Amino acid sequence: MTTFWKIAAPVACVALICGAALTWWAHRQAAIDRKLAGEAGAYRVRAEHGDAEAQTKLAGAFFYGQGVRRDEAEAVRWWRKAADQGYAEARFSLGSAYYYGKGVRQDYVEALRWYRKAADQGYAAAQKALDYMYGHGVGVPQDYAEALRWCRKAADQGDAEAQYCVGFSYAEGRGVPQDDAEATRWYRKAADQGYAKAQYALAFRYYKGQGVPQDYVEAVHWYRKAANQGHAKARRALKMMYFRGQGAPLVRWTAIGTILLGLLMLTALLLRSKCARWVRWGLWAALFATVQAHWLLEGLWGRWDDRLLIAMPAVFAVVVVIMEVREALRASKQPPAPPEAVWESLS
Repeated sequence: MTTFWKIAAPVACVALICGAALTWWAHRQAAIDRKLAGEAGAYRVRAEHGDAEAQTKLAGAFFYGQGVRRDEAEAVRWWRKAADQGYAEARFSLGSAYYYGKGVRQDYVEALRWYRKAADQGYAAAQKALDYMYGHGVGVPQDYAEALRWCRKAADQGDAEAQYCVGFSYAEGRGVPQDDAEATRWYRKAADQGYAKAQYALAFRYYKGQGVPQDYVEAVHWYRKAANQGHAKARRALKMMYFRGQGAPLVRWTAIGTILLGLLMLTALLLRSKCARWVRWGLWAALFATVQAHWLLEGLWGRWDDRLLIAMPAVFAVVVVIMEVREALRASKQPPAPPEAVWESLS
């Protein structure tokens, strides 16, 4: 019976905690649904009185099923009502519905027409959509110059993605003469706003010296910013620069030091001399300091290899502690040495 309760009590506690968590989640979800339903009802009241903003929000609620039953055709109906009143966001959304065939038959020509109406009102998302359609020849003949014209309109409004696209056009000479300096200028505008693709492109230009003087330190700076946002190519480029000692030589030496200290630590685990304990602890302290220095200099977060590197000192510390405990237990099992008097009497 005692064994049964030892097993049943923890299981019951876990079940109780899981049940409470599920109940809380269901209650929270119900509260969110009630809130969305209330907002959708308020939007409907205003939308039926001709409020274009409310019509657009109600359409979004129908499109995503927030507070109302999901109905793409109904969403398109309300977007059209707002678009006919000249509401730019609704015109863009209606164009997207035609582009993707959501709630209506897919029609690139009609999508282009509504995108243009919104773009003419200065709606940046619509301007970028026209850039894509002209640049890829979707619904219209491919025209890089026209694509760049619309992209620049969005870029002039401070849109980071559009600024990157303008920089790419200058870098590749699409719709405009190739110009590395101008490409770098637009890449920097987008990079300063935290756009990872632009940060990677700017870092690559510093690495190669395209449009700017070659500068490995600056390349590492921008690669690191892009890498911290999860940009895979930036991470690989940064690792390669660290390996070659470009822009951050200390990172390379701390990595080499970590490897050497790790090998020494493995060797020290085999020592059985009186000073072995102090050697192991000293190497562990040096390894820990080296890894932390490497981690701080490298500036990367959340990668599995970085977590493994940081875990190395902890793993070695655990091994050292286990060995120390093992030696202590072994020493405690040995019979105590007889006193000197007994040895003398035996002799």
